[in-house]
Amino acid sequence: MYLSGNQIREKFIAYFRDKRGHLHLPSSSLIPDNPTLLLTSAGMVQFVPIFLGQKAPTEPPRAVTAQKCARAGGKNSDIENVGRTARHHSFFEMMGNFSFGDYFKAEAIPWAWEFVTKDLGFDPNRLSVTIFGGDSQLPPDNEAFEIWHKKVGLPPERIIHMPKEDNFWGPPGPTGPCGPCSEIYYDRGSEYGCSDDPAKCGIGKCECDRYLEFWNLVFMELFKDEHGNFKPLAAKNIDTGLGLDRVALILQEKQNTFETDLLYPILQEISKLSRVPYRAAKTKGGDNSDVYLKIITDHARCITFLIADGIRMSNLGRGYVLRFITRRAARFGRLLGLKEPFLYKLVPAVVSIYGGHYKELFANQELIKEVIKEEEERFARTIENGSNILDELLASSDITIDGKAVFNLYSTYGFPIELTSEIANERGKTIDLAGFEKAKQEHGEISSVNKFKVNIASDEFLAELAKKSGGTKFLGYDTLEADADVLGISAGGKAVEEIGEGQEAEVILASTPFYAESGGQVGDTGILENKEARLRVLDTKKHGDLFIHKVRVESGDLRSGQKIHAVVDKVRRQATVLHHSTAHIFYAAARELFGKNVLQAGSQVGPDTMRFDFTLDKQPTPAELQKLETIMAEWLRTNANVETQIMPIEQAKQTGALAMFGEKYGDIVRVVRMGDFSLEFCGGTHVANVSQIGTIKIISEGSIASGTRRVEAVSGSIASQYILQQLQYLGNAANALKAKPAELAAQIEKLKEQLKEKERLAQTLQAELALAKVPQLLSEAKVLGQYSVICSNLKATSADDLKTIAQELLKHKPKSIIVLASSPASDKVALACAVDPNIVAQGINAGSLVKTAANIVGGSGGGRADFAQAGGKYPDKITEALGAIWKQLSDSNGSK
Repeated sequence: MYLSGNQIREKFIAYFRDKRGHLHLPSSSLIPDNPTLLLTSAGMVQFVPIFLGQKAPTEPPRAVTAQKCARAGGKNSDIENVGRTARHHSFFEMMGNFSFGDYFKAEAIPWAWEFVTKDLGFDPNRLSVTIFGGDSQLPPDNEAFEIWHKKVGLPPERIIHMPKEDNFWGPPGPTGPCGPCSEIYYDRGSEYGCSDDPAKCGIGKCECDRYLEFWNLVFMELFKDEHGNFKPLAAKNIDTGLGLDRVALILQEKQNTFETDLLYPILQEISKLSRVPYRAAKTKGGDNSDVYLKIITDHARCITFLIADGIRMSNLGRGYVLRFITRRAARFGRLLGLKEPFLYKLVPAVVSIYGGHYKELFANQELIKEVIKEEEERFARTIENGSNILDELLASSDITIDGKAVFNLYSTYGFPIELTSEIANERGKTIDLAGFEKAKQEHGEISSVNKFKVNIASDEFLAELAKKSGGTKFLGYDTLEADADVLGISAGGKAVEEIGEGQEAEVILASTPFYAESGGQVGDTGILENKEARLRVLDTKKHGDLFIHKVRVESGDLRSGQKIHAVVDKVRRQATVLHHSTAHIFYAAARELFGKNVLQAGSQVGPDTMRFDFTLDKQPTPAELQKLETIMAEWLRTNANVETQIMPIEQAKQTGALAMFGEKYGDIVRVVRMGDFSLEFCGGTHVANVSQIGTIKIISEGSIASGTRRVEAVSGSIASQYILQQLQYLGNAANALKAKPAELAAQIEKLKEQLKEKERLAQTLQAELALAKVPQLLSEAKVLGQYSVICSNLKATSADDLKTIAQELLKHKPKSIIVLASSPASDKVALACAVDPNIVAQGINAGSLVKTAANIVGGSGGGRADFAQAGGKYPDKITEALGAIWKQLSDSNGSK
């Protein structure tokens, strides 16, 4: 039975919705609600809170979906296999039926069989299933076996027992719901096998394309506790996943998923653009060009869906995945001869296939094309040079490519490390990943500002302190001063018992009100003192669970084991607190204005300013920056309290709190809520009420990397001072121009126009003065054989005027060679050479002549055979340079 991809999807939804009473829910976004997940990679992602018991089940407690999924980043990525197998993709649709404590195996298995054999018309004799075969902790899934065998009627030899790594799901964390699963396979025939020997080619025995797994039924019936023990769940759940691409492959009887109606129109469009035919449809297997066509087809579909769901190109998280896939596709396009942007032209083909079901594709089609084209153009500007450098690296005899050089490709030419690694593997080489990471880290340290490296004692010393004390207890959320015990002291990288006046050292306390630098917030400064010593705290850092106080002893002596009174610089901390809370409010405002695809890419908050980096694929307009300030001001006026909660990380994820992607969090986290507009994971210090911030003013905005913007802002009294200062500057400028502040812009534009007019007049006069030299120069022409030569130093004439004069001289005196030089500045030389075309035909080249002079005056240059220019830096050698040209022309004339 032939069915289109869209028909298969509709049949699946209709079966479970109409025949089995399921609630049909739309696909969730590829950006999961859980901020710690990179992308939505399975149909059950949107139901995780229900499975974990943190959210009430749907009503009725059974649902059916066709879910958009992407596996293009992280350990579960299928990207290496895309285009090289019949079934792997970076984007796919996972159809699924779900039960939340409602029905279980006795219903799920027969329903799956009925849908596959009756509604889709699969040949039952070609179907086999796998079940969990048990291990040392858990018995085999005999219940599933009995249902498949006795209720469905499958013979035992087609019910295959598999190990835990193949047929057991979960839990999603160290503890949680989990259970065995059962997979349904379709036998595509011996022509797709790897061997005629059943002992070698079969389910669980090989990875060939003969036996295609297309539906996985997960039976969530157990709970794994913190001790690794499994207990039965009171409410058992069902989670299934049926791959639409794979079902289409089977029903449409194609060699691979790329030949189905879900992908083939895209492939055909690439083939048309590249003029490279797809051969696999006629000759089994195809060649490398077929692989390239399929990779681009897959990636075009994936990036279209990612962008439609709000993801934008960046060097962070989801944006990095999008950039990598786009550039990988562009690279394979070049291997097909497509040097100009082309991926954006494939968007209409994707939309025509999927737009009927996923309306967001139609709504965002032009934007999707624009985003892709811009990225293609950006990559095109660097790929040529980057490819040449990579070719040089790969041409070396070394098997491993230097990590530092690979990082240079990444940072300078935009080559994702994954792409470089893939190209290297194609040539039988590997990447020095440790060297790459080291270079990346060094680059980060060099690029960052206000980095302060603490010279701390050996790890052994600190590890021993941490082991004995359990770490430093932080008191700074509630107080800015406290008594504390000195756990240890280090100076010059060594543990010491005592430090004295004038020394700089690191002091570790058992408890402290000093905040240690983390999460973008700078470390506190202040005073440590007792009756015997006074120390100034210059900075506070973290080393594991220990807080390291960088100090300078102002008076007395401090010994390990003493008690000391710790006092944080209150004014500095308060200013820092305002800026940290401002960072949270700015992040929320940016997502409110630009969309939920905006991600934090970094931050630094201190007493003087707030710096916030975020992903955005365009430059915010002045009006948008003003709108951000307006949003923030409105939120400040709500007088919302700032609330903090300590909770397990899994619970925190379910609150919807934003987390920094890639940041490492412990099992217990702190969540900071500001009104109903901001909710984030954060261990920093904050105001008690947003009204305490007072005023927020953005003072700068710019780009720090492709797709990443940086904003600096100030808060509180610093913001007020900044605004007063700007008003003062404005008043001074208005007074200087004798205009009202509101009229300043118009007055400046008027002055700019007047200045432009005067510049145009000056240029006209300068050109006339330059041309005034022509008669004198014509009179100085010298005859050399059958042509004339004008060779002159025009002192302070500009390079542009030299060109004008040379061309004018050639008009008045054809069959001439004009060589002019000047020194427009004390350390600059300008050269121009014009040669009559008839003389060029005799072998005299302007470029060659000007290079002769440029070599002498310390410069370089060139141009056409009839006109060339050059520069230099030694004006005192102009006479020598002109003499060398005269000699070159004389010698040339003499040889003729």
